[in-house]
Amino acid sequence: MKTILLNLIMSGNYGPGLLRGIAAYCQSQNQNTWIFRNLVGDNPCSDRQIKTKVDGIIAHITDVQHARLLRRTFGAHTPIVDVGHILLVRGIPRVHTDEEHVGRMAAAHFMERGFRNLACYTYPVGLLSREREAAFRRHAAAAGLSVATYQWPLKRPYKRHPLVLDSGLQTWLKSLPKPVGILAANDSLAFELMESCLLAGIHVPEEVAVLGVDNNTVVCDLTEPPLSSIELDTSRIGFEAASLLERLMVQQSSADVTVLVPPVRVVERQSTDVVAVSDPKVAAALRFIRLHAHEGIQVNDILHAIPMARRVLESRFRRFLGRTPMEEIRRVRMEKAKEMLERTDIPVEQVAERCGFKDVKRLYVVFRSFTGMTPARWRRHFRLMDRRPPPSRQPVAPDPSRH
Repeated sequence: MKTILLNLIMSGNYGPGLLRGIAAYCQSQNQNTWIFRNLVGDNPCSDRQIKTKVDGIIAHITDVQHARLLRRTFGAHTPIVDVGHILLVRGIPRVHTDEEHVGRMAAAHFMERGFRNLACYTYPVGLLSREREAAFRRHAAAAGLSVATYQWPLKRPYKRHPLVLDSGLQTWLKSLPKPVGILAANDSLAFELMESCLLAGIHVPEEVAVLGVDNNTVVCDLTEPPLSSIELDTSRIGFEAASLLERLMVQQSSADVTVLVPPVRVVERQSTDVVAVSDPKVAAALRFIRLHAHEGIQVNDILHAIPMARRVLESRFRRFLGRTPMEEIRRVRMEKAKEMLERTDIPVEQVAERCGFKDVKRLYVVFRSFTGMTPARWRRHFRLMDRRPPPSRQPVAPDPSRH
């Protein structure tokens, strides 16, 4: 039997998601030889009951002192896997979100809606925040776009409303060219950003579209309007962390290993439900596609609803979006199909029908071209993360580079 210490921060979706992934790993390996000790927070000495030796640790390391304290308390040779992605500590392996994919996903989300003005609201410290902003900036630059940045103030007086104090955020928001799409480093900053827009009299999403990260549904559903957010694969992070810890305990080593887990998807809500293109006919065509793609529409249906020459429509779509109207129809159908496969038990044949594919064979062809996976395999991946897989199966991550 091995004793595993879970030193995790349980706020939001992150900690509970890690636990689901760790449990899924144990289930997939028929693992019944681990005994878990749970320590919430970042101070391993705060729980006086933890006096026995532990064989491995999965921790959300917050700073260098935290890492030193873990080593001093449980021994320098006890394997530790860091799932925090706040800092890089030599000798401690890490499993965390692939921020390059977060940046790519966020930039694509805004550019698909026609945004040419982009911005980022972020923290001034921490690996996660810096890498997330840098990736967003790189993928925007690849499309010829720049990103304005505002950083959350490190010091704020307590006992007063932070939004009233940080008038600089409202001033910055007013100064941005509109419409603008803003990526917040997480949902908490996105919430604050939207409150600042309200105080400044700025309309969301018509003037400022806001995208968060984490998909913390408690936060996302409380904002007005509801907040779009990038869903991280926290269960997969927990799964991979447990798998890595198992290898480290067997090998009795602690190499500098980093495992990157891609995010799942953008969960679209009203805070980005807008089309930011200057051409009113292209905007109308995009709205028509989003409303009717699941009905099996073709390009001629768009032209019937928004009269213009097909050649003109194709040209304007390529100029504003970099893709054809038919490619946009397929993309919208695919997003709906992925959501239905992930969130429902509807048979694949019915998914094809409800998403506008002429038959299930066509769904399979298009789905594989977008993701590199079959619809059934995509669904199995998410069932595993929900702790419902056959015990012997390993998780298979979708390839977001092909989205």
